[in-house]
Amino acid sequence: MPDNYTSVDRVTGFAKVAAYEGYVNGTSSAPLAFTAAGSYNYTNITNSATGADVRATYTKLTLTGATSTSGEAGRFYALATGKPDALHGIHATAQVSGGTGVAGEAAGIRATIASSATLTLSGGTYAALRLDSDLASALNATAASWIYIEDLQSSKIPLFLNAPTVDTSNMYIAAGTSAGSAGDATKANAQKVLACKIGGAMVYIPVFTQNS
Repeated sequence: MPDNYTSVDRVTGFAKVAAYEGYVNGTSSAPLAFTAAGSYNYTNITNSATGADVRATYTKLTLTGATSTSGEAGRFYALATGKPDALHGIHATAQVSGGTGVAGEAAGIRATIASSATLTLSGGTYAALRLDSDLASALNATAASWIYIEDLQSSKIPLFLNAPTVDTSNMYIAAGTSAGSAGDATKANAQKVLACKIGGAMVYIPVFTQNS
């Protein structure tokens, strides 16, 4: 696309932004406005390669600045100012269609936390998945939850969690047997519970504050 291309009068139009040495498609002060439903940035790719990785989109961000810098390789923002039936920041699907499935795995979302082999993760917080809340202080959030699961089809998913490889030194360990621990043979009294809702009914997962 030529650098002097500045038209934004159609869905596929872009405007050159010299300050960022990139392109924008609408801005915060002058967004592209439409009234018809549809996918406004649409890509449909079919690939028949074998023995190689195939990606419809690949974005890489490398930060080389100071420690006060933060970055995201991708940022998606869905905003509702009316009252739609549904709103999602990201909708990711991995669908198996035809054949006998996949030889390895299929996942709607794959998240990875990685480091170089020589790095020691001694400070900061590291996680493959982070969940945040940013609810207004006056909001009645009784219907909100950190994770929402809905098994929609007749074939149900049998496992809540599948962890074939886990840390058996710190995370998945034997239950303690002393008083108040989960393995207390006489009386295991949980100090806390995690509140959940399954099938419309409240259930509580016991949490023990010691394991000795």
